[in-house]
Amino acid sequence: MAKKRVKQDRVYLPSGSSLLDLALTNKIGQAFPAGHVYSIVGDSTSGKTFLSNIILAEACYNPDFAEHRLIYDDVEHGNLFDKISLFGAQLEERIEGPGEDSEQSWSLEEFYYNVDDAITDGRPFIYILDSMDGLETLEEQKLFQESKEAFHKGKPAAQSYGMQRAKMNAQCVRRIQGAMQDTNSMVFIISQAKVKVNSGLYQQKTRSGGAALKFTSTVELWLTPGKSIQKTIEGKARTIGHMVTVKIGKNRNNGQVDPVSIPLHPEYGIDDLSSCIEYLLDEGVWEKKALTIHTTGLPDAVKGTMEKLISIIEEKQWEGYVRDLVQSTWDRIREKIRMDRKARYGGTNNE
Repeated sequence: MAKKRVKQDRVYLPSGSSLLDLALTNKIGQAFPAGHVYSIVGDSTSGKTFLSNIILAEACYNPDFAEHRLIYDDVEHGNLFDKISLFGAQLEERIEGPGEDSEQSWSLEEFYYNVDDAITDGRPFIYILDSMDGLETLEEQKLFQESKEAFHKGKPAAQSYGMQRAKMNAQCVRRIQGAMQDTNSMVFIISQAKVKVNSGLYQQKTRSGGAALKFTSTVELWLTPGKSIQKTIEGKARTIGHMVTVKIGKNRNNGQVDPVSIPLHPEYGIDDLSSCIEYLLDEGVWEKKALTIHTTGLPDAVKGTMEKLISIIEEKQWEGYVRDLVQSTWDRIREKIRMDRKARYGGTNNE
């Protein structure tokens, strides 16, 4: 007899960036609905691991995820950040490996077995795989050993068509997608962006693992490092971070795929407040004269340089007012973008 599915209330996990939340769902504080598989693809140094830690940190401070296990499958042994200073003591306490005595999966099959074990356990979870590129299938591992033995014997190497991972993902990723909805669990699969062979002058990007990862993912994000963020310190320009361009390759939440730029600082994380201020300036809600920013919509009218303004807002704990202003600005613009026509299939486009 088939297991009866218990319908869960829809809950969302924030991304750590107000602008990315808005791009994905039109709502600050909501980026990733629970119960789904997500893909994060990016170039080296684009912040993929950093973003995955931020996602887990957001879960630590969100009551909807208080009972979730936070599983980090550190295949590449690259999650070396100081979690307490960057992401809080709660993440340091709650984060765990995929197995009782293991910090990583050793094959692609084991990754899916570990996810299935977490599903069978019954407790809700958020599972980060970092990364798909670090895992081989058991067949690929066997072929490597056969090739090694053949090499030492002076014989031709064993042949492989390199499709094992794509086949395994096609077989397994849909299986875990359906099973996670019962507990509002989530899986984030990180992949390395690769230049597509024979892509020509524009160097189109792809990732390993086959098309099933894209088809199954509710959201697919592509991260690319952008310009450096500099600050003059002791008379010299110093790099203190860089902008990350997040291209939305797929978005089942609202269909929007507009790219977002996020300031990322290795000593701080995502600078959400500065990105909100830049958004308000870009949309003409706030005004900048020379280096001075003039604000409206806050409890008091304040002005100052970006650095001074951030200091005032944080001291007075006005971050919520800023995000409310960003949300209302976004809503106003989306309302104007919406087609003012009768809906084809009932209701109205203004509902």
